[in-house]
Amino acid sequence: MRSKRRVMGLVFVLVAALSVRSVGHETWLAPAAFRTKSGVEMRLDLSSGMAYPALESAIDPKRVAKAAFRLGGKVVALPEGSAAPHSLALRATFPSDGLATVWVELAPKALELTDELVEEYFVDIAATAEVRAAWAKQRGKTTWRESYVKHAKSFVTVGEAAADDSWAEPIGAALELVPGSDPRSWRVGQPLHVTLRWNGKPCPRQPVGLVIEGATEPKFVTTDDDGGARFDPKRAGQALLYTTLLRPAADGVAWQSDFATLTFAIEAAAKTGG
Repeated sequence: MRSKRRVMGLVFVLVAALSVRSVGHETWLAPAAFRTKSGVEMRLDLSSGMAYPALESAIDPKRVAKAAFRLGGKVVALPEGSAAPHSLALRATFPSDGLATVWVELAPKALELTDELVEEYFVDIAATAEVRAAWAKQRGKTTWRESYVKHAKSFVTVGEAAADDSWAEPIGAALELVPGSDPRSWRVGQPLHVTLRWNGKPCPRQPVGLVIEGATEPKFVTTDDDGGARFDPKRAGQALLYTTLLRPAADGVAWQSDFATLTFAIEAAAKTGG
């Protein structure tokens, strides 16, 4: 009997851990390359995990609510992706030169967490003091119930696209990270600016994280009153900006959240003559 209880306890812990990982980790788009040629099919992996840029968990194709790219002012839907070992493999063929903005939105999903896992979740997303205070009033009285939506975005330069500044145009996602300068010019030693938008308006006082491949810890910055955040990248490589907007639902008990990610590459510092 004791052995059976121990096994059941381990199963419960494992299921609970998987639950927090299902919501607490990020979901991002990983293009095969950030540059390509027009007319050439490109693979983009949609994956979730906590060790970017390593692909970790595949996304169920049925969860994809929207998948598209914008190029030359036109929006084109992506075909349904195919399951891969650690990702959902999407494919796009960009018909002309320009900067392609690619995005995916996942349908809402619900989960429940134990009090202990809520605390781990808060650490992972750098939860605000307001969120923590609201939960403190509920803790011990109710179970954490949450409905969440995920938004992933990336850019791909197609052929000659130096004059294309469409990176500054929002795609209209509920929660969206919009570059403050051309993301293709972001490099070590230069400030990186983004604006966080929520339902089309600047989202102030919201933690935004930056993780660069090879780094052991993310860097969090809180957006200012205009929704802006500045980072000073110290290393080159594939990079992920991410944020989780967590808030109580209308009933005052359940919670809602939107996750937003933006993937790009940080170039090495420019060489100077001497």
